[in-house]
Amino acid sequence: MGKLKFGKVFFTLCILLSFISCKSLQFGKQGELDLFQEEEHSSPNQIEEFDLTYHFRLGSLDISGKTVVENTFVYQEDLFFCISFPRIGIIKTSDMGKNYHSSFFKLRYLEEAYGYEKEENEQEETETDISQKRIYTHFAASPKDPNQLYISIGPYLFISNDRGLTWKENQVFMDLDNGHIRQIIITKEGQVLLFSDYMMAISNGKKWIKKRYLKKSYQYQFISAGYDEQAGELFISLKSKNESNAYLSMSSYQLTQGKVQKNLSGVYVSQDLGDNFSKTNIHIPLVLWNHSGSVTGSAIYPLQFYDHPLSDDFKKTPMYQNLKLT
Repeated sequence: MGKLKFGKVFFTLCILLSFISCKSLQFGKQGELDLFQEEEHSSPNQIEEFDLTYHFRLGSLDISGKTVVENTFVYQEDLFFCISFPRIGIIKTSDMGKNYHSSFFKLRYLEEAYGYEKEENEQEETETDISQKRIYTHFAASPKDPNQLYISIGPYLFISNDRGLTWKENQVFMDLDNGHIRQIIITKEGQVLLFSDYMMAISNGKKWIKKRYLKKSYQYQFISAGYDEQAGELFISLKSKNESNAYLSMSSYQLTQGKVQKNLSGVYVSQDLGDNFSKTNIHIPLVLWNHSGSVTGSAIYPLQFYDHPLSDDFKKTPMYQNLKLT
C-alpha cells in the first residue's frame, strides 16, 4: 500500500475534559503520523472533536481520505483508537493528539470482516459472508502492571507490555467465526480471562487454557461475565437459543413479580475459574458488571411494557397473539 502516515482521521471523539485545557487544530509531523493540537478555550469542560485525515504515497500519487475508527478507549492519560481503515491497527496518544504511536496488522480475517475484499469478490459472495458479522472491540489493563494492556478486535487479542507503544497479536480460539472475544476480565492476581460465544480461556502469562461453559455451549449465547474477587466466584450470563426473546422478556417481568420460571437461560456461577459452572436461582439473562468489589446485574429486556394495560385492539394483533404476551 506504500508508506502510510496520518494527518486528519475523520471521526468525532467526545470526551469530558475536566483535567486538562482544550486546544485547537494545528498540524505538524511525528514519524509516520501527522500531529495536531488545539488552541485554548475558556471552559475546561469542552466536547473535543478530533478531525484527522490519513495520507500515504502510492507510486507518484498522493492519496488521502477518511479513517474509520471502530472504538476509542481511555486509560488514565492515554487514548487508544482501534481503526479498521485504511489499515487495521491501534493508535495511541498520551497528549491529546500532539504525538502518536501506531501499530498496524495484516489479518486476512479482519480484512474480510471489514469488507476490504467485498467489492472485488462481489460475484462470489456466499451465505458465509463474514463482512456482515459484528466485530466487538474491548480493552483491559492489568491491575498488577499498568504497562500491560489488552485490546481485542473480533477473534484477536493484542497484548502490550509497554503501555501501548507496541502490540503483539494472538489468536486464542481456533474457531475464528465463533471465537470472537466478547469480554476481557483481569483478576487482581493478574490472570487474564477471555470470553467468546461458546467458551472461555484463562492465562497466567505462560499459556492459555480453554474451557467450555457447559457441555452444550453451542446452544447458548454469551451475554456477559463478572468476577467477585472476594468470594472467588465467576459469574456468566447465558441466553439459550431455544428460548425466544418474547418468552424471556415475559420471564424477566414475572421475576419482578415474584414468579420464577426455571429456564435454560440465566446466570451461572463457577468457584474454580470456569472448570465447573452451576446454575444460580436467576433464570433470565442479565448484563453483569463489577461494582464496589461485587458483581451487579440488570435485565436486558425493557420491563415497563408490562406495567401498562394493553388495549383490546393491540390484543387482537398477530404480534400479541403469536408472542402470547399473557
